[in-house]
Amino acid sequence: MKVDAWHLPWGRDTVPHGLLDIIRGCNISCNACYNSLPPRVKSLSEIEDDLTTMMSHRRLEAVSLVGGEVLLHPHLCDIIRLIRARGPSAHIFTNGVLLDEERLSQLKEAGLGMIVLHIDRGQTRPDLPPNPSRDQLRGLWEAKTALVAKHGIDVGLSMTVFEDTLSDVRDIVFQRRKPHVDM
Repeated sequence: MKVDAWHLPWGRDTVPHGLLDIIRGCNISCNACYNSLPPRVKSLSEIEDDLTTMMSHRRLEAVSLVGGEVLLHPHLCDIIRLIRARGPSAHIFTNGVLLDEERLSQLKEAGLGMIVLHIDRGQTRPDLPPNPSRDQLRGLWEAKTALVAKHGIDVGLSMTVFEDTLSDVRDIVFQRRKPHVDM
């Protein structure tokens, strides 16, 4: 009997999603960051061992690469290929600062299925001013998600929310879209 891993109840071997931490260190700072360990890049063989262990205990449908900033890992595309060769889809969580056309093309070719962008008010980053306005945040969200989507990669957003930034969630979820006009 085939078990649909995406539907509850989950059993011991049917958790459909795993997180694989591949790097410590980052290129921005966030108010609520848990990444306080010294910078470290896991080797490809360490990551392969971690993936083997994860997959020996769970029937994974997706593996998300997390850390500090995963785009700083020098073997990111090799890691994505390694995951895809074993079957699961590969996702990354990133602040998106280093995303550009070339990098996105490489990630797509490696088999990346989804990018979850972490962009919020509590960050010090080169592509936003200190204390960005809602329009500045919205502009960066829209620009980065459009860039990712242009490459045929699914995109999601991750935010660290505090009581005083809850309205940012409403802004992104309920944003008013401008009508699309073809020229």
